[in-house]
Amino acid sequence: AGGDQEMDLPSLRRALSALERQVQEAQARVVATIEAKHGEFVSASEQISELRSSVARLRTDLQSAAVLLGRSAPGADEANAAAAAKSAAQRLHASVAEHRALREELQALEAAAVVLTTMLSAQKQLGDLEALSVAARYGEAAELTLAIAESLQGISAADNAAEPALVRAVKMQYYQKRAILVTRLEDALGSLIAFGPGPRIVARRSSLPEGASGPGAAATTTLHQVWDALHVLELRGRRIEQLAETAHRKVFAPLLEAARRLPVGRELQPSVVVDPSHEGVTWRWVEVDDGVGIENIMPHGNMQLAGKAGAEGRLRLVQCVLPSLESLLQFVQDHWTGGLNEVFVALGKRLWPHISRALLQHFDTCSRDGGEGLEKFEAAMLRAGLIKSTEKTLSRHVHQHRHALGEQRRTSVLSEIREWLLQEDGALVKVCDADEPGSITQLLQETMGEEPKLAASAPECSSSDGGFVCEKLRSALNEDAGLLRLPSMHVSPSVRRLVDRLRSLMEEIVTSVEHGRSEVAHDLNKLVRELCTLFAVLRPHAQKAQLKTNARCCAVFLADCLYLVHVLILMPYTYGARLPSEHRQLSFFVDLVPQLRRLGENHFFAMLRHHQEQLVSTLRPCDLGPGLSRDRTFIAAEAALGAAAQQAKAAVQGLAAALPEQLLREVAGVIVGMICQNLLGKLFALQHLAPDEVSCVTALFTAALAMSRQAFAAAGLADGTQRRKDGTLDDDVPGWAALTLVADLLGSEFSRFLERRGVLVKVLNREEAVRLMQLSWRDEPIAPEEAWAVLAGGAD
Repeated sequence: AGGDQEMDLPSLRRALSALERQVQEAQARVVATIEAKHGEFVSASEQISELRSSVARLRTDLQSAAVLLGRSAPGADEANAAAAAKSAAQRLHASVAEHRALREELQALEAAAVVLTTMLSAQKQLGDLEALSVAARYGEAAELTLAIAESLQGISAADNAAEPALVRAVKMQYYQKRAILVTRLEDALGSLIAFGPGPRIVARRSSLPEGASGPGAAATTTLHQVWDALHVLELRGRRIEQLAETAHRKVFAPLLEAARRLPVGRELQPSVVVDPSHEGVTWRWVEVDDGVGIENIMPHGNMQLAGKAGAEGRLRLVQCVLPSLESLLQFVQDHWTGGLNEVFVALGKRLWPHISRALLQHFDTCSRDGGEGLEKFEAAMLRAGLIKSTEKTLSRHVHQHRHALGEQRRTSVLSEIREWLLQEDGALVKVCDADEPGSITQLLQETMGEEPKLAASAPECSSSDGGFVCEKLRSALNEDAGLLRLPSMHVSPSVRRLVDRLRSLMEEIVTSVEHGRSEVAHDLNKLVRELCTLFAVLRPHAQKAQLKTNARCCAVFLADCLYLVHVLILMPYTYGARLPSEHRQLSFFVDLVPQLRRLGENHFFAMLRHHQEQLVSTLRPCDLGPGLSRDRTFIAAEAALGAAAQQAKAAVQGLAAALPEQLLREVAGVIVGMICQNLLGKLFALQHLAPDEVSCVTALFTAALAMSRQAFAAAGLADGTQRRKDGTLDDDVPGWAALTLVADLLGSEFSRFLERRGVLVKVLNREEAVRLMQLSWRDEPIAPEEAWAVLAGGAD
């Protein structure tokens, strides 16, 4: 048939037979030529021996001539000497020229012998190469081609045109044999890996050589042998590139396109069919629609069928194609590589860019599972060896997507919390340790399995609790049962919602770590910190006009800070046990605790200083000096005292709206103590009191004590206050005991001082006691200093 026409199998076989006969005839001619030259080669070898003998005789003659020239008589004639020297030089030059010619001829003969020997060896190796190729022993045949090429390289000339025709004929025969071997390898690879109609692949476990007969017919060819032989021939890389390009064009691209155009409710499933009769395995994909499988044969038909449903413009979920891709790549590894990992790596180097680019451009990668499926697919391919550890195209895309979503959510959450913190708080929310999620009470219930007792000694935890409640914490709880327990108090609704959001973010951190999304967990940890910082910056700014003057507002802010600090301190105990050790630091926020605690305390102390200044200003008209007995002066003092008591009562009531009872009692005592200490300071600053003024001062002090009790009663502390046996508020209010004693003793005689000397010495120092006696006595026989010595000594 012509060059542009296809040949059938019988014609091809006849052409190959004719070509084989021509090759055999050429071999016969080469052998005949070598045999014809054999006699000449033997004759040249004998001549070489004779030439070597002549060279030896000539060397002996030259040595004799040199000896004779050296022994010439000193008195000989100069002419004879010159003639003899000239004759000897001529003979020497002639001998050297003859020696050079003989040596060149010897080298030429030796080179001819090497060429002939190499050609004879190459002829034998070419015969062996043909036999190995016919027997499908491709690995040995490929190694033999290298040996033949190396031997022929030794007899090749720099210019191919200068080579003898015999050498060129042998090299041409070598090229023909090598081309035949490569063709058979290509045929074997094509029979082992075939592409069927439509997007399907057929792979066979082994293959018989085409047209094999005789003993070699029983030999089989495996992919491992074919790839090894191609590697020896330095053709494996090019063949892998061609195979990858064909696979992408016929299978991978149609598969991805079909998945991209799938209608909603349908998906692709891989199918692997084993044919035992032909020892073949076929991979194909099946389009599933509501449980009914429709096998896809022709890719163009598939495209047209799915094109109508894919016209919606929405990207299909990547999960519809990942199982088929993973199955296909696993099929490639099992049935294309022959167990050679380097072949699989080379295929992946050429296929993976097309696959990853198509997945990212034409599929919805992250909407269903946040990219987890894509990450698992990449990790599976990394474990299989298709890609290297440095290949992060898919995971990098997922990380960027998650980061973008994280930034969007971060902006949304910060904006939402900002709106909460700027809102005016209405009704406050009560919080306590018993009802607080993640509190010490609940933690002990979970670890010990019983209700913890609020006793001075906390129950011991067994070692089976996982060790997370450490020994130091248990020891501290044994010493102080109220440690780390949240007292009952009221906080603002916005901060309560902020704490709920922090806990939900911590749950997401735990979930992200469990699913291997460490970068998401770190972003969420950063968001928790930003929310706490937003509270610390925005909340005081929004309430800066009231924090200093309004006791209730400042109390709520302090309670918010204490509540937030409590939650942050307990987060390692609540969530740390659920995190692995390398990520447990994500539950630690103790570095924020001092900042938030100082923030609340600073504003609270500023509020107390402001109220102290206000009380001092209010009590300024309350002058205990001379003239107090006059009605106008006494009424003004009494009114100032009443206004100060009312101011203290209002402040304590405002604090009672949010603060826990213990802290409220302490702060209320401090505020009431400001009045007591102010009155005592004014009294002890006096030098003299008239008798009628003494009664006025006593009345004012008694009224101050009565009105101060109303402040505690209004705050709900009257029944819960720790009292002494005499019913005073000595332990709670600074100066209360001193003011009570002064109201009782002012204006009394020494005998009365003797009766109260125990309390007197305890609550007053020497200067105060002496001043009190000076203001009280008129005609006592004992001086105040002597009286103090008696009182102090008797008390001891």
